[in-house]
Amino acid sequence: MQGLLPSGSRQATVTSVTLLEHAMRLWKALDALPYEQKHNGKLVEVRKTHVFRELGISQTYYSPIWGALEQGGCIEVYEKGTHGRPSRIMLIRPPSEGTFSVEVLTQPREPDILRQRIENVERRLDGVDVKQLGAALVKRIDELDRRLKQLEDGR
Repeated sequence: MQGLLPSGSRQATVTSVTLLEHAMRLWKALDALPYEQKHNGKLVEVRKTHVFRELGISQTYYSPIWGALEQGGCIEVYEKGTHGRPSRIMLIRPPSEGTFSVEVLTQPREPDILRQRIENVERRLDGVDVKQLGAALVKRIDELDRRLKQLEDGR
């Protein structure tokens, strides 16, 4: 069953505008936090539910806003928080009207999801040559195995 409202309806537009406004307020709060500068953005620590409470944003918007920020390439969750530890979130770019459309908030298309995943992997690798890294690791493991064998033979 498709959504109850046609995609061009006034209610759908109002909802996306409200989410965008909340997302922009959330972004400003996150951007004001102490951060660790990384090549691809600012890494902040935040207790996600606490910041919603502090901003007075209803918990109803929690999943749609965080999801749209992630799907829109605005943030990347590096570590999910737990009860005793905050989440670590990379701030990549602020939300905009293009980031928040009704389509982004409902069902992203498969190519969009794949493209975002690839971009996230590329951003995390930050120019690392995975093939070269793998070869170096194999070489190092072989060297450690050789040394271990020498130690064992020396007993």
